[in-house]
This record gives sequence, C-alpha cells and structure tokens, in this order.
Amino acid sequence: MTTKQPDRFSRDSEEREHTKAKKKGSETGILMGTIVGIVFFVVGVYWMRIGWRRRNALKKYEFEHRTSGGTVEFKDFEESKKHRGKMVRANSFYNIGLVMAVGSAFLLLVSFAL
Repeated sequence: MTTKQPDRFSRDSEEREHTKAKKKGSETGILMGTIVGIVFFVVGVYWMRIGWRRRNALKKYEFEHRTSGGTVEFKDFEESKKHRGKMVRANSFYNIGLVMAVGSAFLLLVSFAL
C-alpha cells in the first residue's frame, strides 16, 4: 500500500510564479513612478524657465522706467495693476515649477531606492 505524497514540486512552482508576478508588478510600479517623475521634472523645469524669463522681462521694464527718485513710472494706475499681476504670475510660475521639479526629483529618488 502506497500513499500518495503531496506534490511538492507543483506547490513550489506555484509559489515561484506568484513571486514572479509580484515582482513584475513591482517593476511596473517603479517604471511608472520613474516616467511620472521624469515628466513632472521636465514640466517643472519648463515652468521655472517661463517664470524666470517673464520676471526678467518685467524687471527690465522696471529698470528702464525708473525715475530719479527710485520709483517705477507707469502711464496710469491700471497699467501698474497689470504690471503687478504679471509679476505675481511670473513668480507663481517659477515657484510652482520649483516645487514640481524638487518634488519629482524626490519621487525619482524614492522610485530608484526601491
């Protein structure tokens, strides 16, 4: 009378396949994190560049229209409000781009550390 032994090899192969699938999912997550990190980094640097250029153009305007008293001269009050709004937008572009670039660099470091 022989008793049938449990099939160790089939159980081991099932465990190996489960481990492979788990590892493949992990690799996909790392790849997606890397792609998202690179995209956000590029967009962040691009926004920083836009903000930097706009801010420099506005600073140049201020330099060229500065009076001897040190104030910037505008045609009217509405022009000064537009200028201030443009400066706020330029600074916002730069700052948001900076946060995106630094945040995505952190995301890339984390994805490569895993």
